[in-house]
Amino acid sequence: VLSGLTGAIGGLVNPKVMLKTRDMRFAPMLGVQLSQKLIGLAAGIALALWLRNYWAVLIGNAVGALTGVLLSYLVAPYRPRFTLARARDIMGFSGWLFMGQVVTVLNWRFDHLLFGFVLTRPQLGTYSMADSVAAIPSREVTTPFVQALFPGFSAVNGEDITRLRRAYGTAQAAIGMVALPAGFGRAAIAAPLVRVALGEKWLAAVPLIQIIAACYAIQTVAIGVRPLAMARGDTRALFWRELLGLGMRVPLVTVGLLVGGMVGAAWGRSLGAVVMTLIAFRLVREILGLGVAAQVWAHRRTIAATGAMTMVVLAGEAHLARFAPEVVLALLLPAGGLVYLSVLGLLWVAEGRRAGPETELLGLARGVLAKSLAFAAARRVPPIS
Repeated sequence: VLSGLTGAIGGLVNPKVMLKTRDMRFAPMLGVQLSQKLIGLAAGIALALWLRNYWAVLIGNAVGALTGVLLSYLVAPYRPRFTLARARDIMGFSGWLFMGQVVTVLNWRFDHLLFGFVLTRPQLGTYSMADSVAAIPSREVTTPFVQALFPGFSAVNGEDITRLRRAYGTAQAAIGMVALPAGFGRAAIAAPLVRVALGEKWLAAVPLIQIIAACYAIQTVAIGVRPLAMARGDTRALFWRELLGLGMRVPLVTVGLLVGGMVGAAWGRSLGAVVMTLIAFRLVREILGLGVAAQVWAHRRTIAATGAMTMVVLAGEAHLARFAPEVVLALLLPAGGLVYLSVLGLLWVAEGRRAGPETELLGLARGVLAKSLAFAAARRVPPIS
């Protein structure tokens, strides 16, 4: 009940904050989300020390959600009032979006619901832990990008479709460039990571983490389709996409579970992710006229670099099996990152350093570095003479 109320509270966030985000003003949203996370974390830790049970997590999340709602009305003053004057316009856009979100939740949680009837509690716990560990890299690195896509696409929606097509291609390639190595990298180091972070008793989760992390990574190559369709006002297409994906996922996961247990279900889920990605590619083609092959080709350098990184990490893990898992991680993480960046950079140079996601990410990195150096210089205290 408390978890449901927490979700309902989160739906009361001031909509004017989203309007500011649409106008490319991200400070209010960033302030609300950061404060919500920090206050919720602080409340959860304090309650954990006091209560010493799971209620600390639930209450901490509720406190964070309530804080986010209150702060949203402070950073963007707005007094809501009930009216049905624009009900038809809202239902035309939000109605399909709401139904699509319901199907999305069923889509992502179907395997957990199914397992609750079939698996034992330890098995369900193992699968849930694997799902959580596998989701972290792809989810965390894509969330900031995705939040910026809707206002960015909305800003160029009324202009030439060519510019919107170019913006989508660059943004989606940049997301894949970050999320693909994060997801497949997590899959490659799953065994030593579990030993260090969770302990030997969780080793049964390793094959699940490997499969599900790759599943999450695959879906990121088309994650921009949702903000794109929203910017174009085509939320109905999103609903049918999610419904079709659910129709594919249910039999794939069910058959996988019956044939191969949890690992089989994870493989069925991954196959469903591939199908959902192809459906997203087709939807982008309908919206922008951008072919499926062109969308896949945009990720060519990332796919090659990610493949090289994964092979090097897996080979290194096999050769370092006799060492402690902490040592293995300390060696493989920088090695994998170096291989990925080297192959990606070499391929980019070989293709003539064309303008694209590499250019955008390098510009972003230079901007962050320049601001950091300026901040450090401003904070430097001159020596006393």
